[in-house]
Amino acid sequence: MKLPKQRHRTRKLISIQSLSFFSVVFACLARAVPVYRKNPSRPPVADLENIESSAAIVLMVTALESHVNRLMYFEPQGLSTKDNLSKKLGAYLPQRKYKRLLRQTEEITACRDSIIHAHVWEETRKFDGTGI
Repeated sequence: MKLPKQRHRTRKLISIQSLSFFSVVFACLARAVPVYRKNPSRPPVADLENIESSAAIVLMVTALESHVNRLMYFEPQGLSTKDNLSKKLGAYLPQRKYKRLLRQTEEITACRDSIIHAHVWEETRKFDGTGI
């Protein structure tokens, strides 16, 4: 018995993993934020606080950049994936309307870069009996 000839279709999928990152980001922040709220006037020193916040920052910026790169696939705006996130966002978001968001994105990207590039930081802290 001869089987009928199958018609093959090709479908293009432009996929990004970033949506999956958000549940991890929010779980990390849910563990870190209560520590900050208890001690808002002191610098972060708790291991859980630092690790959870660092993981959230890395994943959040990666997710945002992934979304923008996908947008660039459809609307390139003369950009490439080698351009930094601030330049990419600046091409899509009007400066006047999103000036604050663009500034905050630069800050969070700098935080991500300092985490990812594994800089070694040395700091000396003195503690008195007040816990601050």
